[in-house]
Amino acid sequence: MSTSQSRSAALVAFILGVVVSVALGDPRPITGLVGQIALTPQQRDQIRTFAEFYCNQLATGDIPDADQAKRQLLDPMRAPMVTGDFRSAYSKVLTPCLGGVIDGDNPHAAANAMQLLGFLGTPAALDVLQDHIDSKDEDCFAIRLSAAKAFRMAAEAGRLEANDLNPLLRQFEAACRSETDPLVLRRQFEAIASIDSSVARGALLSAVGKKLEELQRQTEPSPLMEAIYPALVRLRDQYLNLRLGAADQKVFGKDVAHLLCKVFEVGLAHWDKIQSDEQTRTEIGRSYRGAIRVAESFLKTIDRTVRRAEPPRTQLGTAWENVDKPRFEAGHEDWHAVLTGPPYNER
Repeated sequence: MSTSQSRSAALVAFILGVVVSVALGDPRPITGLVGQIALTPQQRDQIRTFAEFYCNQLATGDIPDADQAKRQLLDPMRAPMVTGDFRSAYSKVLTPCLGGVIDGDNPHAAANAMQLLGFLGTPAALDVLQDHIDSKDEDCFAIRLSAAKAFRMAAEAGRLEANDLNPLLRQFEAACRSETDPLVLRRQFEAIASIDSSVARGALLSAVGKKLEELQRQTEPSPLMEAIYPALVRLRDQYLNLRLGAADQKVFGKDVAHLLCKVFEVGLAHWDKIQSDEQTRTEIGRSYRGAIRVAESFLKTIDRTVRRAEPPRTQLGTAWENVDKPRFEAGHEDWHAVLTGPPYNER
């Protein structure tokens, strides 16, 4: 059975299950229950009816009705003073309902359901997301995009523990290797970078490095540099994080430095194709130019800390702008000489 057929079958089963349990007419609102410390069985039934009704509307309604359903489902999570008991009860009912919407054949509804899972921000919500992160498992780029956004939303809410987040960080790291859509890849990098931890830093460093190696092997300029460029800025922000101790910063800096030199190598590999064609230079070349400038500036910042010496006075960004390949090659050679010597070649 194809992915499309599987989604259609799942949606039909989901809707039939909801129709059996939801009476005609709008259900009673549940915003009055968000502050309850101990919910009664009747209140739990009210939550279930509410969640199932609006998930059905989210899955089957036209866009205005689906957007209204999303707002209805979102309002209880935005209310002040939501108790743990309410969040747990709401998540228990809502999460499988949203999973049914995502497995349907309506990408707009699935994207809305992903956003709601991000707002829920529970371990159960992450369990649903994990099946839609990698292009090997999820062929709809809009759903992969929404999954990355939802993870970032859940991570930044601050209610999840490292044990909940780390498995998905590693899954995002792996997903980045096979991702071919620049926007999805950018959101995946952002999802990893949304967490301040050594695991997240390592995952982002690995994911960006593997993607640069992939670009080095390609003969054609790649639009994926549009995702790598802002990821370099994220790595710079992580390096400059005041909570990162001096020793950890030095180790991280040495690893990032080698990655940044790969940006120059990708620029050299694609130099002729980009610089010789005005359209390519204007469109794809813009992200290459930005990445090279960030990489060079960032390398100089790292080198002042790691070697405690004046960094090479290269101007690779200017050389790229002026289409001065000999100057660019000389600058790359200067950095290669620095990074193959101590302390960068020491572990």
